[in-house]
Amino acid sequence: MPKLVPNSHGKVRKPGTKVLDDILECSDQSFVNFVERCLEWDPDKRMSPDEAIRHQWILEGLPPKVLVHH
Repeated sequence: MPKLVPNSHGKVRKPGTKVLDDILECSDQSFVNFVERCLEWDPDKRMSPDEAIRHQWILEGLPPKVLVHH
């Protein structure tokens, strides 16, 4: 578990209490999923570099010539 410390206003925020979509101000669910999986606290559940390079959000941005190799 992460160490909970007060911010400059004395408020302690618990992880997971805000929705990442709102923090990122982004409606692209593929991107939000990519970031969520990169930020997973448990290293056993976190996305590996191989999984990351094959994530839908990454593949959507690749040019067709590069995509053929994946």
